[in-house]
Parts: sequence; structure tokens; C-alpha cells
Amino acid sequence: MKTIPQTFAIGSVLLAVIAASATAAEGVPAKWVQVEGLVNDQPSFMIHVDVDKPDRIYRKGDTMTVAVKAEKECYVYLVYYSGDDATLLFPNKHQQNNLIPAQTAVSIPGDDAPFLFRTTGPPFGQEVLHVIASTEPIDAVGKLEEGVAFKSLTNARNLKPMVVEVKKKKLNDWAEARIDITTIDRDEKPPTTGKRVGVCVGISEYQHDRVQDLQVSHLDAQRMAEAMKQECGLDEVLLLTNEDATRANIEQAIFHDLVAGTRPGDSVFIFFSGHGGRTSDQNGDEEDGYDEYLVPHDGILGKPETMILDDTFARWMQELSGREVAIIMDNCYSGGASKSLDGAVVTPKSIVAKGAKAVDYDGIEVELKRTKDLGQANTIVVAACKANQLAWEMPASQKGSVLTHYLIASLDDSAADADRDGKVTVQESYGYVKQKVETYVKEKFDTDQNPIIVDNAQRGIVLKGQ
Repeated sequence: MKTIPQTFAIGSVLLAVIAASATAAEGVPAKWVQVEGLVNDQPSFMIHVDVDKPDRIYRKGDTMTVAVKAEKECYVYLVYYSGDDATLLFPNKHQQNNLIPAQTAVSIPGDDAPFLFRTTGPPFGQEVLHVIASTEPIDAVGKLEEGVAFKSLTNARNLKPMVVEVKKKKLNDWAEARIDITTIDRDEKPPTTGKRVGVCVGISEYQHDRVQDLQVSHLDAQRMAEAMKQECGLDEVLLLTNEDATRANIEQAIFHDLVAGTRPGDSVFIFFSGHGGRTSDQNGDEEDGYDEYLVPHDGILGKPETMILDDTFARWMQELSGREVAIIMDNCYSGGASKSLDGAVVTPKSIVAKGAKAVDYDGIEVELKRTKDLGQANTIVVAACKANQLAWEMPASQKGSVLTHYLIASLDDSAADADRDGKVTVQESYGYVKQKVETYVKEKFDTDQNPIIVDNAQRGIVLKGQ
């Protein structure tokens, strides 16, 4: 359809209809705003948008209800994109108050709202819901014209000022999220789901001379990618190692290609082996006072913008809302401590002074819990160790990092199939790996490495044995 927000007569109230032949944008490329322009990957608060169909597929005649939830009180603007057309669904003539309270789900249309969103079409296809939240009103949105239920943003005079104003705000003052909507004809066959896709990243060689090279992280990723193809039956696995694993390439693979290549109902597996570190909190949202990060091949110490911050990674995961997402992190989080051959570590002097185990730092897994609290389900994070511990490598054997070694071993060990159903879920693999890793590290290095899991999934995510 050209526009999902079509209004209908409810009782004795006749609402305006948004025409399917809305004027094309003047000089604004299709999806310019939601894809290239208006993205905040370091928000100080998160916002979540979802709809009432889990697969986000709407047939002709279906109605749609949108749910929005934010971590803090903010002004919310819901924009709907269809091709080159953009429409402001909220606020609107009948739901004008767009200041929503923190941690409270708001429905659009509201329970008593005298309008509906209904799929019309043709044409049909992929469309986008984009929610923008601001601590202050966006003045450029302006007021609705007299007699108009929903404001058209298609004309560049309406669209561009809104984008410019938002992008001038401090990153702390606004947030955004978006989801794809698929519309089809009444008798059309819906897109198939169940695709299984993976991205494996392993970095042993680093461009910056202050980042110590590792020994086996690239081998971890190679072996994990091979296991995902042969043992886990993934349809596609992208491997990024060493000089290919730049920040830009990792962002492209996860934030863009995985999103474009999958849809709700698919399964996504993300693996990372390499350095992890932390820096002072960049936007005031961290309880421990630090932002944790992953170090890409071209990461530069002292320049957080070159790293993959935990806030940024969580924003990337929001983009995969609706999919099953399993994330495996084989790296350290404690103050930039780095795993290397035979367990040697490099720990900044500032952390030594405070005591590397004195503070229980949080990590990326905490950010994913925040997305769960807002309503995003079906994500699992397995991390190699607690946030104040080190992730160890197998000494001198080139077998890889300890967590990765036992994770791959779990795929061929019947003991990992705890319920004996012929499948190994990520949760079952974790149960197997946790005991193996803790025992090995204690015996070999006389220290602790305790793998952790943050399980936001509604059911087991199958790793092997479809």
C-alpha cells in the first residue's frame, strides 16, 4: 500500500483520509531520513516501538496498533515512511499530547481514539515506522493544519527542518528506533521466515600500535563460522577477521546488512572474539560510570568514537527487533584488560591503582537487558566472563580462546543436549560451557572465569539440530 494510516468513520465522526497519491518528496531520496540521516547510536535513554503483529505483516484490510515505550519522560513523534512519502502519525488531531511518561507503554491509536490505521493498497511492500523521542518538543514539526488529522512530512519544507533541528540536539537529548512493516494483498502468500544468519568477528591484529595484538581471536572467528555452517546449519555466515574487521565494516555487517537480509521470525547469531575495554561514561547513562566497548581492528585507545560502545551495540540490536538474536562475546570487559597467549594480560595503571576486581563493572549484556525492559524479546547474550574478569586463551596450543573452544565442543558432545531432544540450544550450550570453562581456568591459571548469560528469549534459541 502507499499509506497505512487511512482513517475511517467511527460512530458519527468522519475523519480525513490520507491519499495514496501523496506528493513525492522534493529532493529527498527514499528513506533518506530513517536510514542515512536521523540515527542516534549513542542515546542516553532508549525508546522502543512495536506493532500488534509479531511478524509485522499486514494484509489488505488489517488494522494496526502501535506501542511506544521510553526509559525517560519525553516527547514522542511517530513517522511512517512509504516509498518517498512520510506522514506524522503521532501526535495527530485526535491524540495531541505526545509527552509520554517514563517506562509506560503508550498505544496509538489509544483505546478511545476515533480513528484506525488500516492497510489499504495497492501498492504493497516494505514500509517503515520510525519513532523519535526528544526531551524537549521539536519546534519544526509545527501545528497541524486546520481540518487535517495527520501531518504530511513528504514535502521537503516539512521534512528537512525537522531533521535539521533534531540533529542539532545533543545526543543525550534525543533517541530513536525504527521497525520495518510488510504489507501484502489479502490473498498474497506472506514472506517465508526461519532464515538463520550469522556474523563472526575475530581480531588478533590491531592497526593501532598501543593495542596489543592477540594470538587466536581470528582463529576463534574462523572456527566459529565453520561450525555455524557445518554443525548449526546456518544459511549464511559472514566472517570478518583482522584488517577486514574495521568499525565501519562491523557496523555495515550488523546494523545494515543483517537488518536488510533478515526479517521478524528469522534467527541471527553474532560472535565476537577480541579486545574489550571501557572508557568514562560518554552520556551519563551508566551506573558504574563507564562505557564498555569492543575494539575493532582500527580502534584507537583514547578515542571512544573509534570503538564500538555498549550504547551503540545496543542500538544496533534494537534494529534486529523481531528476530531471534544470539550474541556470543569472547572478550574481557574489565578496564581494557586484554587476553593474550598463555593468559598474559595488559591492564592500564589507572585500573591497577583502583584494583581490577574492586568494582563490579557492567558490560554490553546490561544494555541488552535495558532493551528487554522496554519490550524487545528473544535475545540471548553469552559473555565469556564477568565484567571484572579476564577472558583467557588456551595456552600455546592454538586451540583458541577457552570459551570458544568449549562452545564448539558442545556441538558434538551429547552431554550438551540436556533435555535429550536431539537439539542443542544456546541455553543448553551455555550450561555445558560454563562448567567446562570454570574448571579449566581454575586448574590451568588458578583464577576465576565465570561465563554469564542474559536470557531474554521466550524459548530456547536452537544452535544445532533444527
